Amino acid sequence: MALGFVASQGNVRMEDLATTYFHDLASRSFFERSRLNHQYYVIHDMMHDLAESVSIDKCARIEDGEFQHSIPSTVRHLSICTKNLEPGKLAGVGSYNKLLSLTIMKNIELDLRSVIHCWFQQLTNIQLLDLNTCEIEELPDSIGNLKQLRYLDISYTGIRRLPKSFCCLHNMLFLFIKGCRFEGFPDGFANLINLRHIDIESNMFSAITEIGKLTSLQELPCFEVLKEDGHGIGELKDLTQLHRSLVVKNLENVESVEDAYQAKLDNKEYLNELVLEWSLSRNARSRCSSYFAMDEEVLEALRPHSKLKELEIRWYRGMLPPSWLCTQMLPCLVKLSIQHCPNLLNLSCLPPSLRVLELVNVGLRSLPILWDEGSTDKRISGQKCNKGIMSSLSMLSIRLCPKLASLAQLSPHHLPAVKSICIKHCTELVSLPVESFGGFIFLEFLDITDCPNFPCPRKMVLPSSIKRLTLDSCGYLGESLPGCLQYLSHLMFLNIWCCPHIESLTGQVFHHLRALKCLYISECPELRSLSGLEALTSLQELTILKCPHLAESESFSDTKEQQKGMPLLELTIDNTALLQLLSLRNLFSSSSNHSLNLAIWESCESVMFVGEDEEWLQIFKTLRVLSFMSCANLKSLPSWLRSLTFLEKLRICNCPHIILPRKENLPTSLKDLCFDD
Repeated sequence: MALGFVASQGNVRMEDLATTYFHDLASRSFFERSRLNHQYYVIHDMMHDLAESVSIDKCARIEDGEFQHSIPSTVRHLSICTKNLEPGKLAGVGSYNKLLSLTIMKNIELDLRSVIHCWFQQLTNIQLLDLNTCEIEELPDSIGNLKQLRYLDISYTGIRRLPKSFCCLHNMLFLFIKGCRFEGFPDGFANLINLRHIDIESNMFSAITEIGKLTSLQELPCFEVLKEDGHGIGELKDLTQLHRSLVVKNLENVESVEDAYQAKLDNKEYLNELVLEWSLSRNARSRCSSYFAMDEEVLEALRPHSKLKELEIRWYRGMLPPSWLCTQMLPCLVKLSIQHCPNLLNLSCLPPSLRVLELVNVGLRSLPILWDEGSTDKRISGQKCNKGIMSSLSMLSIRLCPKLASLAQLSPHHLPAVKSICIKHCTELVSLPVESFGGFIFLEFLDITDCPNFPCPRKMVLPSSIKRLTLDSCGYLGESLPGCLQYLSHLMFLNIWCCPHIESLTGQVFHHLRALKCLYISECPELRSLSGLEALTSLQELTILKCPHLAESESFSDTKEQQKGMPLLELTIDNTALLQLLSLRNLFSSSSNHSLNLAIWESCESVMFVGEDEEWLQIFKTLRVLSFMSCANLKSLPSWLRSLTFLEKLRICNCPHIILPRKENLPTSLKDLCFDD
């Protein structure tokens, strides 16, 4: 593209056409994926040799020990692959005045400060110039001589500004300036109307005055609305070729609704993702009701193209959603994220194409029936939501919604395809139809965290499709445990936090959890029994923290009833007395062929592992990693530590009173000792 081999054809972009050509060549084995990095392609050795032989008078490389005598004067494409060039010879590159491309291989950090001005005076036919990682601090004014230049890469150099003469390079298509301490663009930069790609840190796009003149621009990751000439939202008007994603920031700086309409977001048909963002830190004046109404009018004017796939709205202060957030206007929308919009009280009837819905810190008091066949959306001229169309939503996330009291409409009838439900930090939530959750036949992930105000016990019913379940500080919902865990034959990860009502998890429950790999139990003060852990035949990670009565319970089973081995790899506890329980001992003894890790986390014990040394050695005979983390009262390590013949790593972190043992008291197998106080 940079050398003019590919040009746009009709409505087909040159980028898309080039991609088609490349994949066609790859399908014919001209290129193949690199085995070292699948993001790159390589050419076969035989194909490389053939290409090199037929282009010997056009293409050349400068490597160690090779220079002018072996490079023909007709060369068009030159690459420099060595740093070992004398300044005089490096300057001689400028004598190849028929060059179309000059590439200096990345990371050789070639010093060009003494020659670049000379090059720019001589290489007037150059179209592609790659100076990535070279030692150069500024571009001389003579760059204006390179009228044919279409591609320039000065990434990771010392360049901070572009000279004024750069604005005369009207054939420029690609500009790469990433990794520089770049300070800004010269006046007139927007006259480079053929520029298609600018690779720079996203916050630097706001430094381009009148960016709206760059009508060929293909990507604009971020546009900041400023109250300055040449930086208003109207600059987006003619940027109709934008692809991929666009973030529009500082929307509070939009002067009027008319200006918002000038952005014409509805003519950006190639955008897949759009983020509309107001500032978090607005002044007190902008928090009054009149400014909330202004937010609503501005958002209404920023209607995107109907092909948009992902939309995110942040820090919006309005109370109403825009009328265009509906099936008729956005039939292709698959993801909607509304974040930090505390005044938003309602949502329109959303497109059934939606697959991901994320609501963070919104003012909803209840979840409306977003996909009800017969509901009317009053904001859309009395039109109804499409009748008979089922929702495609697969992921629902609701977090930090302090006013949300009811999710009564969260039902399998309205969301038949949902796979993931996450409800977090909704402290006023009192209504959740957990008894109907069994109807979510595709549900794989369920996380209910910090919703403590469920007023009465409601027995939760879960589908067997669940693979990951987290219940944390969810009030009386915890009373559904352990009954709701039965028959979850696909469950792989189970996290139980702050469930004060649970008293036991028995073998009758564990028997059904044959796929469980990770079990995390914390802050369950009434938990007294974990009998039957041996039934978890796939368990690899077990964490038990802040369950004080569990350590006081009796052995879970006698040794004659020991079950077959489990591949336990990691155990984390806060009380070594738990290791007196037979079920936990069995986890260790049955994992003799595996690399075991034991972590003691935030233990209050001053003396750990009370009992006979031989007994502990038998339990820990295959221990590979032992960690003591934040054990404030621990003063010494057990004497039998030196006899752990398989121990390879010992970690001691934030244990202020610990006295480290002498080297001779450490096991000879130890390879890594990590100590951090």
